[in-house]
Amino acid sequence: MNGYTQYSNKQRAALEALVPETRPAKTKETGLAAALKEAGQAAVNFLTSGNDLRIWTRQRNGHLIWHVYDPMTEQRQQFSSEADLRSWLETRYYE
Repeated sequence: MNGYTQYSNKQRAALEALVPETRPAKTKETGLAAALKEAGQAAVNFLTSGNDLRIWTRQRNGHLIWHVYDPMTEQRQQFSSEADLRSWLETRYYE
């Protein structure tokens, strides 16, 4: 294996570890419950975050949007496909 292939495999493993498995919601949360859940998640992220990339997905108009935040550069990006995100991941250190 060459160095590039090893780097890609490591990046893929890191990406898969950061993106939570998506599951359908069991019940619709009330406004207060959703706000408390979001606040709790924000607190956990703040207390446990380091310099690692943060990657998450959101649904917008029925389409999956990939979001990424790099705390080292304070750069935020959005991607319409996983392939675009992976491409950015592989080239971001060379820019």
